[in-house]
Amino acid sequence: MAEPAPPARKRTGVAGVSWKTIALVVLGLYILLLVIVNSERVKLDFVFFHANTSVFFLVLLSFLLGAGVMWLIPHLNRRSNAREKS
Repeated sequence: MAEPAPPARKRTGVAGVSWKTIALVVLGLYILLLVIVNSERVKLDFVFFHANTSVFFLVLLSFLLGAGVMWLIPHLNRRSNAREKS
């Protein structure tokens, strides 16, 4: 009886490490550097209260709010268009 063929080897990058692993390590180092460079504390004033936070968390909050708005607008437009068609 013939032996089964060995499984095909995955293509890997430098020294057998996949490009996804390399990309994740580079991204992790970038995020760590971003946190270290933007660790200064600032006062953030909202309408009814204020908070002291680091610049990094302010950038993260801005990113999340922007992403939420960019996600919400197309969904509201689709819902509005669906109501008009019915």
